[in-house]
Amino acid sequence: MTNKGKIGNDEKMQDLPQTGLLRIKQVLQFVPVSRSGWWKGVKEGRYPQPIKLSPRVTCWKAADIRHLVEGTLFHDAASGTATCYDPGEEVGSAPFQRGS
Repeated sequence: MTNKGKIGNDEKMQDLPQTGLLRIKQVLQFVPVSRSGWWKGVKEGRYPQPIKLSPRVTCWKAADIRHLVEGTLFHDAASGTATCYDPGEEVGSAPFQRGS
């Protein structure tokens, strides 16, 4: 049996831009949670904080979503913050910037 017609994880990651901004519909294509689950995770600090472009337009940095999907975004339950790191760097050396 083949996986023809199904998008593999590597193929899906190729669709995720390196830079730019993503709306929630685009984010949820890469993160397997519901819309309400995503917002709960954002509120709890498990997921990156959004950028508000206007009162009705919210987006996330593509790089932050890539870190989350690749597993290089970690949640610190004690402080309630998320931390990104490059696997080539020391763990926790690059703190996740909220809302920037």
